Amino acid sequence: PWGCCWSETDSMRSTPAQRGGALGLVLATPVLVLLYLGAVWAGLPFLPFDLVLALPTSPWSQRLLGVVLFMAGAILFGALIGRNAARTTRPAWQVGARTGSFLAVALILFELTVGQTSASAGVTALWLTAVTVGWGLAVGRLLQRTLPA
Repeated sequence: PWGCCWSETDSMRSTPAQRGGALGLVLATPVLVLLYLGAVWAGLPFLPFDLVLALPTSPWSQRLLGVVLFMAGAILFGALIGRNAARTTRPAWQVGARTGSFLAVALILFELTVGQTSASAGVTALWLTAVTVGWGLAVGRLLQRTLPA
């Protein structure tokens, strides 16, 4: 119906940023599980709850807001990985790992200044680095399969 300029297949395609955002969201779910298990079993930080510690809200809404913010961040950083991977000649897994590394530094600084954890600073830093860089690497690796060569 759109003539020469538009086809149905064009409307079904997604940009690398959209794919990255979707992958970031999907892969954030196992990260949430890992963070929760680490918090329960080893006293490691559970970032979604720490993100909203200072807000004057009831506990259930505070926890829900923390999870929503965490998932929104996963979409945002996943989209950033997708956009950057499409604009460089580097493999997408490297872009994802690098983005995860930068994000890990920010989260470590946040957690060590604001968070409430019984784990030591070194253990907290190692845990957040492993989880965050692993997430970025996984997003980049899966995204690499969908990008044109």
